Amino acid sequence: MTRCDIPWGDNYIGDWAGEPSRELRIRKVDHRRFLATLLINGCPIKRPWMNDQLTVDMPATLLIHRIGRIRFLNRPLDKPTLRDKP
Repeated sequence: MTRCDIPWGDNYIGDWAGEPSRELRIRKVDHRRFLATLLINGCPIKRPWMNDQLTVDMPATLLIHRIGRIRFLNRPLDKPTLRDKP
């Protein structure tokens, strides 16, 4: 199986390292839904706009509009919108 034979979202699963000391962990929940964790120096950060919730297991949805336009949306997993429907 080549990398082109797997679903697009599976290309983003894993641990991603960035500068300075940032790490993004993406885990798959189902076909287009994921959980993302952002760490800085090994620790999650507080999000003041989310009542100081930590950047751990944040829900994300993968949307593919057309080739070349792939986006992750950060919203609750239990509240799909009309844009999620095919």
